[in-house]
Amino acid sequence: MKTQNKIFSLIPAAILLFSGCTDANPAAETKKLPAEYSEGYAEIHMELPEGWLSEPVWIAESEDTGYARGGLEFRPEELPDARMGLYYYPDPYGICGTGVTFEELTFSSGHEATLAWEELEDLTYVYVFFKDTPGEYLFEAHYIPTDFWHEERETILSILDSAVVGGNALSESEAFAIAKAECTRNYPQSSRYSSFDHLTGQWTFEFHGAPGVVLQTVVVGPDGTIAP
Repeated sequence: MKTQNKIFSLIPAAILLFSGCTDANPAAETKKLPAEYSEGYAEIHMELPEGWLSEPVWIAESEDTGYARGGLEFRPEELPDARMGLYYYPDPYGICGTGVTFEELTFSSGHEATLAWEELEDLTYVYVFFKDTPGEYLFEAHYIPTDFWHEERETILSILDSAVVGGNALSESEAFAIAKAECTRNYPQSSRYSSFDHLTGQWTFEFHGAPGVVLQTVVVGPDGTIAP
């Protein structure tokens, strides 16, 4: 079930992803295929193993989709039903944590993410939430065959390990540090609301004195300057 707020009561089980040793013979290395998606400041670049296909997509918000999103859908060439994707979401995305298994991931680039999945007999859904990115980046595999998840889990995670998201846009923590310095008084971090516009590259931070009471708004541009 989808909700508008992320589930933060996660049970971390740290897992480190890294490139394993390869044969010294270059011919033995697996060929990688580049794939990319770009719209404004929403960018995704990654590599797929040979035999996998990718397609850039934009999915408009509707009663069926619930959320607008754009990104890269990919799958093994021989499995047209095992469709999944790494997407940029203009709005926050969350899941219900009931029955879900969580793992904390650290990719070889040092970037962190949260893996969440639930097996429902023959089908499984999988999410990977990328942390501290410009906007919301999420891998989503909705109800793929459970056997496929077991067999291809490490391949899928290695694809996500290769992903570079956000382009030159500021991460949330980078933009927040700039916005915080502009505040005329100190605010607890819990009293702020943030949003990212992927078309302009701007972060907007609202600092609240009480629930629903906005005391100050700071807009940070993609180059780190404060918008008037």
